[in-house]
Amino acid sequence: MLKQLNPKLKVIFASPDKGRQAKNNIWCSEWGSEDKPTKDRLLAEHYLDGVYINNKGTCLGGKIKNLEALPYDLSKWFLEIKKEE
Repeated sequence: MLKQLNPKLKVIFASPDKGRQAKNNIWCSEWGSEDKPTKDRLLAEHYLDGVYINNKGTCLGGKIKNLEALPYDLSKWFLEIKKEE
């Protein structure tokens, strides 16, 4: 809702993606994949500007990115703000 009030506001989430409870001792990402998204992924894609994950087992794509992409995105957003001023 806050983003609807101020669309310029950037909202992000950072997560280690510890996964969901293992079934048959197989780790399962809490974010699913682009082909089979979890409810968490669908909500994040809709309401957030970025989700930054620190887990090599997570399927990245769309707004779900590696944590290493965060500095680049922050710089890009900062430059966009500067252009508007």
